[in-house]
Amino acid sequence: KNTHVFVDPVVPPNPVTTDNTPQPDVGVRTFAEINASLSHVTGVPITDSVVAALYASEQQSLPSVPQINAFTSSEQTAISQLANAYCRELVTGNAGSYRQAFFKSSTLNTNLTNSSATFFGTAGNNANRDIVITPLVTAVVGTNTEPAYAAAQNELNALLDRVPSLKSGATVSVAAQAACEAVLGSAALSLK
Repeated sequence: KNTHVFVDPVVPPNPVTTDNTPQPDVGVRTFAEINASLSHVTGVPITDSVVAALYASEQQSLPSVPQINAFTSSEQTAISQLANAYCRELVTGNAGSYRQAFFKSSTLNTNLTNSSATFFGTAGNNANRDIVITPLVTAVVGTNTEPAYAAAQNELNALLDRVPSLKSGATVSVAAQAACEAVLGSAALSLK
């Protein structure tokens, strides 16, 4: 009688590999964090009817995870749309109470329907521009964040220069809302 004894060979376990792929130092805010940040910055409550309705419809399109490498263009679009809603409410909503609390300017309030080209003038007319630019940049970027603070101010000044040529007859309200959307929809707010 022949007997062949067969023993399964010992298979060594796979070696442990360490993922040495460099990981980003920053991430993005998730949908709830973005909504809360926009509300905190503007003073417009998340329960505001315009904001709440848009948030409910766009929530699926906002970032659900904080990893920046998972961030997509559709998420940036959703952030921009939500920033638009918050800024529209900030500038024109709630009978002006959000605007007054944020910008603290009767000059802005009394000139909302006037021409943005006349009110903001050129970049040298800083008094009226500062009414809009300073509170926005301070709220989103902070004051001790050079060179980011100056860069944001320069971009908003350039935007206020361009608004009249982008939209004929643009009012102060339109320009203020555009400046607000530019800051709130930027990486300064969505990155963490």
